[in-house]
Amino acid sequence: MKKAHELIDKATKGGTNWKVYQTFQKAFDMQFQAVELFLEKKERPVVKAEPKQAEKKASPKPYQQAKARPEKNLPTAKHAAHKQKKFEKPKVKGRDVELISPEVALIRRFALLHDKTKNKDQVLSFIRALQKAIVEKRIRKTSRFAKTIEDIQKQLVSVHKKMDKTIVFKFDEKDLFRYYKMAGAEVLMPSVRFIKSYIGMQGRDMSKEKAKNLHTRITDALEKKKLSRTDKYIKHIKIILASLESYLQKGKDKPTLDISEAQLNGLEGVLKHCGCHDLKGIEFKESYGSELSGIEEEQEIKPIVTPRNKILNSQEVIDLKSDKLNFSGKWRNFIGNPSRGFTAMIFGKPKFGKSILAIDFAGYLARNHGKVLYIAFEEGFDDTMKDKLQDAAHPNLFVSDYLPNNIKEYNYVFIDSVNKAELSPEDLDHIEKKNPGISFVYVFQTTKDGKAKGSNEYAHNVDVVIEVPERGIATQYGRYNQGGELKIFSANKENSPPPENSTSLSGIKGKKKQKKNSEPNEEEDWTEGPYLYPTDHARLKRIKKLYEEGEMGMAMDLAMSGDTEIRDAIPPDIWLAMGGGLTSTGKEKLRLLLEKRQRKSLEGNMEVEITIETDFEMPLEVLAALLFTKPMEYRIIDKIENEPEEVEEEVKMQVQDSLTEKKSSVKVKAVKFIENDSDEITHGISFLKVTLKGKKEDLEKVAGKDKIFDYKW
Repeated sequence: MKKAHELIDKATKGGTNWKVYQTFQKAFDMQFQAVELFLEKKERPVVKAEPKQAEKKASPKPYQQAKARPEKNLPTAKHAAHKQKKFEKPKVKGRDVELISPEVALIRRFALLHDKTKNKDQVLSFIRALQKAIVEKRIRKTSRFAKTIEDIQKQLVSVHKKMDKTIVFKFDEKDLFRYYKMAGAEVLMPSVRFIKSYIGMQGRDMSKEKAKNLHTRITDALEKKKLSRTDKYIKHIKIILASLESYLQKGKDKPTLDISEAQLNGLEGVLKHCGCHDLKGIEFKESYGSELSGIEEEQEIKPIVTPRNKILNSQEVIDLKSDKLNFSGKWRNFIGNPSRGFTAMIFGKPKFGKSILAIDFAGYLARNHGKVLYIAFEEGFDDTMKDKLQDAAHPNLFVSDYLPNNIKEYNYVFIDSVNKAELSPEDLDHIEKKNPGISFVYVFQTTKDGKAKGSNEYAHNVDVVIEVPERGIATQYGRYNQGGELKIFSANKENSPPPENSTSLSGIKGKKKQKKNSEPNEEEDWTEGPYLYPTDHARLKRIKKLYEEGEMGMAMDLAMSGDTEIRDAIPPDIWLAMGGGLTSTGKEKLRLLLEKRQRKSLEGNMEVEITIETDFEMPLEVLAALLFTKPMEYRIIDKIENEPEEVEEEVKMQVQDSLTEKKSSVKVKAVKFIENDSDEITHGISFLKVTLKGKKEDLEKVAGKDKIFDYKW
């Protein structure tokens, strides 16, 4: 008992820390019971009653007696209470990832030990797996759950040193809840799960029930929008669906799935890219040609390696393959056409628009060039960040408030700011070398004289340098384009004309001539005032909503609690309706506003959007490639005839993308399949009705005789 007491005293630090109780519960309970028996025997009063009466009351067995009288403060009583209550796992909406991070996987594994009996070898195996991840630097001190991993390691090592042959792991409910919450922080992307399941079926004899089950799971996920049409691997999912449908339609003589070698290699590339599957030893059988697969070059974008430490002939230099990103629009005019893996820095004084510019750039890259991670060290997930993301949000744009250990799944990484993250030039160089092919954009704070904080080495190490020297204006100088200039704020530009060669965030070049600011512009949204912060825009939108709902008092209270700029942005007629008074300047603004409305009403000068129904033709061969179906004539025909809604939706998206690329403001409202002129995929045509909406002058550019859409005006 004395030795056990010394052990408990040491483990609990003199009884001040009982966290280790769950680990040593068995040993602790035995000691408490032994002490209780000892005290029971020592302190039992001498019974002076007659011996016969004492003999009538049978003495209980020592173990039963000890267990029947637990003290309230003993851990056994606490543990018994936990056992009576059924533990409920927390409901966590985890972030979809291509690969579960090592720390989350290990925390999940540790949480699953609860109520499980493990031997010394199994505990040692867990410790080795954990320490291997740390030694290989897959888990760092900067990792999101580094402290929890360190705590788990200490617990496991302590248990292994002091355990017998086996031990039953028991966790406190609060700790278990926390572990499960962290374990659910990341969820494997549905598309990756389906690809793994499909790959596992290759080269094996299987029942059609399994194939049907996978097909149903995928279609259900698409219908319930658990699998998005914008998913990174949606093209591969379509290939898998086509393969499963073909297999299910065939007879018993086809025991294995049919898919081309090129397509399987593409799926293999997906899993190798995310590091979540080993495909060694799997043999694939080619069953038909891959001329329509169109995925060989799209599966894995391999950066073109520029020769180093070599002497090349000038003609050889000219013949080198380009790895350009092909920027378009305002970003092409501003930055130029950088190569994959470029680096850039943005610096400027506070509140000049650095982060707004960076987030807008991140949104463009997410929409057009790949997966983007924006690390917001300064703002995190606060309201200002939410406001800035309103126009940039996209399924390919991710935001974090820390630097993850593994960023290989992203094509572009923004760090805002480098100063807040306390990263040196050597740190950035290490990150870049560790992640070749990834483009990095760094945001910097500035000193009082407007220079980027830190050494000039930052500027020398990047390809593009972007400075925000004054509020709302960005200038660029780098190797891809010299002297580019950009207008950051896309709101009302009346108070400050853009530079002669500048481009606004809306992509429209600024005009030299400036409008007079004496007359209010009713057409513009007054909640998006000039040079206001996103938080101001959000406040104005709430004021407008309250005004429209008739809550004039609440709207006025919200306006009065804001800055003067907020009240100045509210139109005078709305200000009056809210119960405010007008100064002489306000009355003049109201007079001009009423005159303008009357003039517009008389002139009938307002531009009206119209809707037209046009005819559109698409070759069956193009439609087949678009839908990623197998190159069989009956397959594409059947799909059009039996699933016209899916075909119509796909054509609608493609046509809208085509119009957007041509910088047309025309919107595609609906697509309706009419008929096919032939069943032959090589020369057949699908006829569709396409409904377009827009201004007449814009519609006339794309619809009419010999235009994209056939229409008789």
